[in-house]
Amino acid sequence: MWLNPLSLFSRVAQRRPASAPRRARVRLAVEALEARDVPSNLPVTIDNRLYVTSLYEDLLHREPDPIGLDAFGHALDSGASRDSVALSIINSLEFTRAFIAEQYEHFLGRRATTAEIDPWVRFVNAGGNFDQLQANIISSDEAFAKAASSNQVWLESLYESALGRPIDPLGLTTGLNLLSRGVSRFTIALGIMSSIEADRLTAEGFYHDFLDRRSDPQGLPGWWMALNDGVKQQKVMATFLATPEYVFLATINESTPDG
Repeated sequence: MWLNPLSLFSRVAQRRPASAPRRARVRLAVEALEARDVPSNLPVTIDNRLYVTSLYEDLLHREPDPIGLDAFGHALDSGASRDSVALSIINSLEFTRAFIAEQYEHFLGRRATTAEIDPWVRFVNAGGNFDQLQANIISSDEAFAKAASSNQVWLESLYESALGRPIDPLGLTTGLNLLSRGVSRFTIALGIMSSIEADRLTAEGFYHDFLDRRSDPQGLPGWWMALNDGVKQQKVMATFLATPEYVFLATINESTPDG
């Protein structure tokens, strides 16, 4: 689950760097080119360090440090794939800790302590997926207490925080019946987090956060179906960040002066 304004990873708003407005202006220029039917195979020289800089800004919300910029730039110059570089940043301790912290802010409304974050870092590094992490947090005793220890209030909160909408009557009835039969809150939460609806929101979040546009009906299904088939979100995100559109926008954005 990806929290941002449209979905579930920043599905809390991503904090974009100060350079974000430049990308919005570039997006308008790209749309203008498309409107004039300019061929999409125009020769473009890609500066790998501009691409790395964009990854740092979008994923870590900061400028790259000289060591990281040089290491990843050199790796790309030497033939490393863009998705492998993106995945390395996504799997970094910095990104993972920030992602976990966002979940506490989003689902529990508070900052996480280091003692709370560290076990989840080990969980993710050992192969745990983001849906499981989020389901554990939203189904915790703390989250249930915040919902007045009421099954109905907790289910309503689950839908609002995970899907960004009120719970529907069928979902409420089904959820209450499952809880009354002893099904755990975690199992119900995981079902929501790994649902087609949630995976669609995650994929839409990638378009919003990384391409600054709405998803298109041709491209969207491939992304959410990969997530729903069990491909880890980190891998899908890295692949998305290696698409020609992202690479083009990233490098043009970084090389376009303000104003």
